[in-house]
Amino acid sequence: MRDVSVSATRWICALACLCIAAVPLMAQAQSADVDADIDAIFRSCKTVGGAVLVARHGELVYERYYGLADIERRKPVTQDTYFRAASVTKFVSGIGVMILVESDLLELDADIGDTLGMPVRNPRFRNRPVTLRQLMTHTAGVYDHHGFTKANSTLRSLLVRNPRNNFTDFRPGSTYAYSNFGAGIVGALMEAAAGQSVNAFMTGQVFMPMNIEAAYSASLLSSPEDVVSTYRGERVTRPAKDALKERYDDTCNPDAHIRTTIGRLWIRPRDLLKLVCLVGEGGELHGVRLLKPETVAQMIEPQSGVGSVAGDTPYGLFTIRLEGVLSGVTLYGHQGNTAGFVCNAYFDPETGYAFVLMTNGTDQRGDGTINNLARRLITYTYSMVIGAEEERISQNNDEN
Repeated sequence: MRDVSVSATRWICALACLCIAAVPLMAQAQSADVDADIDAIFRSCKTVGGAVLVARHGELVYERYYGLADIERRKPVTQDTYFRAASVTKFVSGIGVMILVESDLLELDADIGDTLGMPVRNPRFRNRPVTLRQLMTHTAGVYDHHGFTKANSTLRSLLVRNPRNNFTDFRPGSTYAYSNFGAGIVGALMEAAAGQSVNAFMTGQVFMPMNIEAAYSASLLSSPEDVVSTYRGERVTRPAKDALKERYDDTCNPDAHIRTTIGRLWIRPRDLLKLVCLVGEGGELHGVRLLKPETVAQMIEPQSGVGSVAGDTPYGLFTIRLEGVLSGVTLYGHQGNTAGFVCNAYFDPETGYAFVLMTNGTDQRGDGTINNLARRLITYTYSMVIGAEEERISQNNDEN
């Protein structure tokens, strides 16, 4: 049996009467006691509004919606609420990137300048190309200052005209250093390869096949009334009405579109869970295959020493390997932590466990790898779903 960090005994007792083949997994995990415990965890982390969902082998096991999507309007969080995914945007965008890799429209270890149509070199290492694999593992040596966030910033102005200020002193591929700018360059590469905006490509190749409505701007969503406001404490950091005013340039413009894939995705929790399950189940979910199993294996396997990456990195391809949350378990996925709120998406391919947490305002404290709210909810729900199931199987085997 896997070693989990909290006892599953309570859930074994609560769920024993439901553990029969005719009862869906969702019913097995749903109970008033569980809901109360989950709400208590949200409250303890001063969460304004949030959602936590768990799946097992692609099937929804548990979901809970908590608090307010908008304090001023007293609008509750529901399954229809759109949250901003923050840096989990990178993980989702990575699915689209790998579709382009499978289609031979992008190469993981090719010089990105060839795709972008401009010379891209760290001036300290002119003989070392910058590659997509390096960008997706945060080893490209792209400096993560805020120059790229200015509306008039372009790739050409930053990497061609002023490269010395936008590359670090590290040889590309040698050193891990998280870079939002580097993740933004990946979006530019997607547009250059696909000939479409990131949103148009992801909608056609990822969201529509999965029956998902999501967008890289809140203004593109069909139900604007379901967009959250975001908060730091109870102070609003961005009202929903302001997020809805942000327009999206739905054109193919790689030179200018260097911020899209960093953290701009808006999505509902159930739809994000679908994408987490898709990757966790080897690239296919409910009969829809977007990626080959070997492609998903590339996404999650260690990249240190692979291709153009020489140094150590905790990342696969836009997918971090998270250890230490659950004893003996490696989780894969991504965390978003910005502007007062957090978003987390993780899966365990060994057990089929998949986890999504989305909030619009909460205590962001953590240990540097994961925030406290996500850690507590993962520990609780993993024990509830996996620990109780393993104990039930063990008891059945003993009886037989």
